[in-house]
Amino acid sequence: TMTGTVVDTDNLPLIGVNVVIKGTSTGTTTDLDGKFTLTGENGQTLVFSYIGMTLQEIVYKGKPLHVIMKDDSKALEEVVIIGYQTVKKSDLTGAVAVVDTKEMKKSSAGTLVSQMQGLATGVNVRSSGRAGEDASIQIRGVGSLSNNAPLWVVDGMITDPGVDFNPADVESIQILKDASATAVYGVRGANGVILITTKRGQLGKPKVTLRSEYAVLTGLRYPEYINAAEYAGLMNEARDNAGVANMAYTDEEIELFRNGSSPYLYPNVNWVDEVLKKNTTQSITNLNITGGTEVVRYFVNVGYTTQSGLYRDNGDNAYSTNSRVNRYNYRSRVDVNLTKDLSVELGVGGIIQNRN
Repeated sequence: TMTGTVVDTDNLPLIGVNVVIKGTSTGTTTDLDGKFTLTGENGQTLVFSYIGMTLQEIVYKGKPLHVIMKDDSKALEEVVIIGYQTVKKSDLTGAVAVVDTKEMKKSSAGTLVSQMQGLATGVNVRSSGRAGEDASIQIRGVGSLSNNAPLWVVDGMITDPGVDFNPADVESIQILKDASATAVYGVRGANGVILITTKRGQLGKPKVTLRSEYAVLTGLRYPEYINAAEYAGLMNEARDNAGVANMAYTDEEIELFRNGSSPYLYPNVNWVDEVLKKNTTQSITNLNITGGTEVVRYFVNVGYTTQSGLYRDNGDNAYSTNSRVNRYNYRSRVDVNLTKDLSVELGVGGIIQNRN
């Protein structure tokens, strides 16, 4: 049994510190007195993490631990965008969540909102699972009777929801959640605000990046139905329980459903298997180039995404019976310093999409 106490630099106990055995999913949190108890083995490494404090890794050697967590000064100095200004995290009073774009890259989802799932507290993301359709997003639940969608602001410009926004174009994402953080947007920010800053050119020689992903998508849950013979038997049972003399099906008809000898008059078809398949595919490719000098800096990205649904293609039809999306994205940002006090910024973005 691993035991210990976690305190801050003032020797005050810390409540809710995450304690995990490194390389495993075994973990716990500290109680009201900052104490923890965990089952493991000597020599294993314990990882201690807490919001706003530096992560620590300590090897357990059989004796109770006394862990002192220190403030993460780097995190407190981090600059956060709120509305039309930036502030340090340490000076922040409103409820603002910063989405880790590095964690987003680990997701196989093809859309921006789906990649944000689980990366910000108080943000609820629901995916329909249909090819090419993005998930719905709510910030701190339902805020109004009709439209509960948050306000989207890309590079300072209010825009449509980020259904088709290419995640590869994103530099940072901030989510404003409470009234003090969204006040600058007035009533339009009542359901929260999602601020997106796109990537821009960096000083240096041209840098070309190609990222290509291929994924196999699997349906997680399919409805399971009883077969035709079972249905017919239960119909007879229901009529018998209701006191109806005439049965819906004879024993001979139920047997025909079961043995499949008369498939046209007594069919027994599993329509889930006939209409849906278990797996489908998705491909995402992005090519970008960035670079520049003290005078001109540029960033250009082109992307292609294709995803098919879980419906089976019927070769008897001239058209495709499966859902599919083919999406082309383009975005460029060019910054030009005309003089010491005057600069020009040009941003161009476009989406071409074909969805079945």
